[in-house]
Amino acid sequence: MNKYEESNVVELKREINDELKKEIIAFLNSKCLYMPKNRK
Repeated sequence: MNKYEESNVVELKREINDELKKEIIAFLNSKCLYMPKNRK
């Protein structure tokens, strides 16, 4: 692999990680919103 291809892969991984973080945060937020209601 040359450097140009490598930088493309790194960028792609970074984008995927950002998307995953958003999904995980949204998932956790929805869990946190529901939990207190269930406890009461």
